[in-house]
Amino acid sequence: MKTRKNEALALYKKLKKVNVGVVVATLIKEGHACGQEDALHQIDACLQWMALAQFVEPNKMLVMFDRKIDNAFHAFVLNTRFYAGFCEKAFGSFLHHDPLDVQTTPIDEVKCGIEYTITSFKYVYGSGMNPLIAEHVSRGISVKAITCLSRQCVDNESPAAHAGIS
Repeated sequence: MKTRKNEALALYKKLKKVNVGVVVATLIKEGHACGQEDALHQIDACLQWMALAQFVEPNKMLVMFDRKIDNAFHAFVLNTRFYAGFCEKAFGSFLHHDPLDVQTTPIDEVKCGIEYTITSFKYVYGSGMNPLIAEHVSRGISVKAITCLSRQCVDNESPAAHAGIS
């Protein structure tokens, strides 16, 4: 991650320029935000996470550790056409949402993911870290708080293969 700091920051700045009105509306409609300002605050944290997720080192795991950030991610995903276009333009490919399966993911792997996530956020965003994220980073992240993850791996399977469709 250390060699990619400037790229992650540049991507985050690019993402902040996207009109996320449909995501704001979804967060409010679903009852996950009290208004536009609250929704934009949650979306900003999600954008920091999404930008960082693009630069996860091989065999590392970036974890999501806040329900509000996860709700913002869900609000993106629920707007499928918007989200597909957003991903293509921002990342060049689809950013999948992989919920953490506590039954199959070894606890040591999750703990390493937590450490990697904290270190990465501190390094890339420093004092510019979204307060929702900074709160967790400053007090530590509980394994129980992890809601989803992003892994850097080589994945040559099609989406249909992941769904068990041949």
